[in-house]
This record gives sequence, structure tokens and C-alpha cells, in this order.
Amino acid sequence: VFQNYALWPHMTIFNNVAYGLKLKKFSRQEISDKAMQTLNLVNLKGLEQRYPGQLSGGQQQRVALARALVLNPDVLLLDEPLSNLDAKIRVQVRAEIRKLQKELGITTIYVTHDQEEALTLSDRIAVINLGKLQQIGTPLDLYEKPECPFVADFIGINNLIPGEVQGGSDGEGRVKVKTGFGVLTSLTSGRLKTSDKCIICVRPETASISSSACAEEGLNCIPGAVSFASYIGNTVRYDVEIGQGLIFKVDVQNPWDHKPYPMGEKVYVSFPVKTSLGIPAQ
Repeated sequence: VFQNYALWPHMTIFNNVAYGLKLKKFSRQEISDKAMQTLNLVNLKGLEQRYPGQLSGGQQQRVALARALVLNPDVLLLDEPLSNLDAKIRVQVRAEIRKLQKELGITTIYVTHDQEEALTLSDRIAVINLGKLQQIGTPLDLYEKPECPFVADFIGINNLIPGEVQGGSDGEGRVKVKTGFGVLTSLTSGRLKTSDKCIICVRPETASISSSACAEEGLNCIPGAVSFASYIGNTVRYDVEIGQGLIFKVDVQNPWDHKPYPMGEKVYVSFPVKTSLGIPAQ
């Protein structure tokens, strides 16, 4: 399934979908039955005599998908199939593709630069950079347990704090890391040892922001100043300058209960040890 749909504009929707069946010499009745069955599967029943130019972008994408599915493939390859669609339609068609894939049980390779698409559609994700496989795993693994700085930075939004391991794991999967903001404690996958250069990964939604330092056990705390705030509906995202040229992002949920911090306000960002992850810097 191509990014630009590649539908034949002079053919009806029915003939676009039936084209592969005709090449494979199916009987007229089989072609009719299979094409109509597949059009019904992608919710295009009743549009079979229209032409591509008479359909919306989302409908055209369904035609392209139906044309591939009608041949009952062993493997389905989708090359950025939703990139030409508006955001709202993209979410809708994305859900339909996932539902179809589960219903039909077809092994599907989905090529995309959209991280949200990858996370919501996939059973497993392969992250590739410059032709090299960086990591392969479940969406949960890639988001919560990145194995390298590229994946940590590429998948979602992450705060990456560089440092050096001061001591090996304490037996509970935690390490002390010397950073430009003092010694911080982080969980680790077990691949870090004393003196290793590392990066502590902290997701914005796991961090908190306050006007006073937090001395609670199990929390890391870093002082900073608010440099920017973005209202994103049910979330306010703060950019906090913490020094060393780093901006620490913090997501505050339910902003209607939250008094916004003004620009330049001195604050503290804190995050639990259990939601941070130390990974090798290289």
C-alpha cells in the first residue's frame, strides 16, 4: 500500500480493487464476490461505481488498502499510508487498519516516521537510524526501556541527563550517577558499572514541578527556572532551564486545578527514582 495511494483515476473503485484479481485470471464471479466482500470490509460498500477523484483522502486510502487485501497476501507492507491525511482522519483510519489487521491476522510491516502511529499500531517496533537497527521490541519496551540514547530521544519526549556512574547497582537495580546537578539515583537495566558514562532518561509525565525543594526519599530534585509553558488541553508542559544548557520538560495534568508558574519563576523539578532509567551514553 503506497503513500500516494497510486489509484488509477480512469477506473472505478470496483475496478481498482479487482485489478489484481483480473491479472491472476480469477473468474468473473470470483472477482465480483471477492472485490465486493473486501469493499464491504473497508466500509466502502455502495461506492464501487465512483471514481477516485470523487472520494475523500480517507476513502481513497481504504481503496488502496482493499486492493492489497483482496489478494489475501501472506505479508502486507504499508509505506507511510496515512501521511497525506488530515490529523483527525489519520487517527480514524489508523484505528481501522489496526482492527482489520487483527481481524484478518495478516503479518503487516508498517513503515512510518510518526511515533504515535508506531506505538498505537504495532505489536513490535523496529527503530532504524541511518540504515542500522537500533532496537526492536514492544511499544512498552521502547518507550519505557530504551537501550540507547537515539531510541530514548527519538521515541516520545524524554529528558536526557548526562552523567557518570559512581557506583554499581545496589542490588535493587539502582545506581548513583554524578551529574552537573549533583548525585542522582536512577534505575538501570544492569548494563552500567562504575565510571561508565551514562544518560538518565526521565519522561515529562513522570516529573513534578514545585516552588520548594523536595527532600522525600526516593525522589531526585533539581533547581531551575521556568523558561516556557505550553497549554495542551488537559496538560501544561513546562520548559525548565536547569543549567548545563539543558531544558527539563515537565507535564502537569489537569491544569484547571493548577496555578501556572510565570516565566522566570524559580522552581524545582523532581522525579521518582523508580520512573527514571540509566542507559549507556554510547
